[in-house]
Amino acid sequence: MMGRKKGKLAAVLLAALTALSLTGCVSSTEIGERKIVKSLALSQVSDGGLQAQLEIIQPEENTFLTVVGSDVHELVENLRYKEVFFDGIDQIFVQEQLLRQRGREVLRRFCIEEMDLRPGAKLYAYTGDFDQALTQITQQQSSRLGFCDLIDCAGEVCVLPVLNSSPLGLSTPQALRVQGEDVTLLEEDTYLGYLLLNRRLHDYKSRWGLVVSSLPTTDLTAGTPAVTVWTDTAQEIEAKPLEGAVAEYLQQCRRRGWPPLEGRDEQAISFEVKVQKE
Repeated sequence: MMGRKKGKLAAVLLAALTALSLTGCVSSTEIGERKIVKSLALSQVSDGGLQAQLEIIQPEENTFLTVVGSDVHELVENLRYKEVFFDGIDQIFVQEQLLRQRGREVLRRFCIEEMDLRPGAKLYAYTGDFDQALTQITQQQSSRLGFCDLIDCAGEVCVLPVLNSSPLGLSTPQALRVQGEDVTLLEEDTYLGYLLLNRRLHDYKSRWGLVVSSLPTTDLTAGTPAVTVWTDTAQEIEAKPLEGAVAEYLQQCRRRGWPPLEGRDEQAISFEVKVQKE
């Protein structure tokens, strides 16, 4: 009986080794030569095709690879031909013009359905030509500008911060709201209202000098939902400018028929902004 079990185990191991050899199991040297992608920038070229600029961190760090395609299908095929690996990607930059013309196709079909990119990758829109310096955006800068995770694009609505190519992090906070084929620019006051109600804002600094040092909390159980913002500034911060930002955002929501809070369908919601000091 024991000899029979050993024989079966040997047969299983032999079959596994044979399968690995037939499927072309890569050696440690081949693994070390894989092109590992840290960031991806998507844009539309003059003939209407698509261009992907990849920041490679392995085998050579801080190198860029450009791949083009006439459409999403061809771009995906060309990327696969280059044998690049996106498992560790943490940044995706999409040209504003491309978002306005083909936003849903790029975000849903390319990033999620075809490429199956990492859901936690941070997503940004950018204006003008892509500047490779954008890939050096820090966590603090990302927090100040707000951020969008790729998984957010799996829903009906996503809001992407807009980055000016230069200088990095010094532009007025703006965002693009993408809902289906509808792409809308959120100006500073409207976007700040959105951030206060919907997003994490650790270390976010507004033009009024407000520094948000913890998550804004929204109490939806009360009669009037209250947005509470903690500050760590020595200056006396008044709630009035923040209330104005929220009011501007709510007004745009009513005008366009948007729900003011993610995941909630209510339109007629009033908000109270509380500013507290640590």
